[in-house]
Amino acid sequence: MPNNADRTSEYEMSIAVLKFLSKHPTREASQKEIRAAIPFYIDLTDGDLEYSLSRPNEQLWEQICRNIHSHKCSSTNFIQLGLLDRVAVGRIRITEKGLNYLDDHFKS
Repeated sequence: MPNNADRTSEYEMSIAVLKFLSKHPTREASQKEIRAAIPFYIDLTDGDLEYSLSRPNEQLWEQICRNIHSHKCSSTNFIQLGLLDRVAVGRIRITEKGLNYLDDHFKS
């Protein structure tokens, strides 16, 4: 398994999700839609492209993306911080706070 330094962090993945959702017409999407879009919003590393030992049909970056949902109680998670909102099982939306965070930290 690759070194964590060779993988996209959950924070970096969350920023990519914010960027994608900020441009989505409804500002919300399913996990499947998000995973389809992420490669256009972040340069995936060789470590990201390795396959998961626990989910052999899934690359590690997909697992990191799923962690945004499963780690929602963590103090650094974007759902916990109010930047994203879980609107249904497997579906998230960017909040006003998330849009403001992008504007304040990632003007593009």
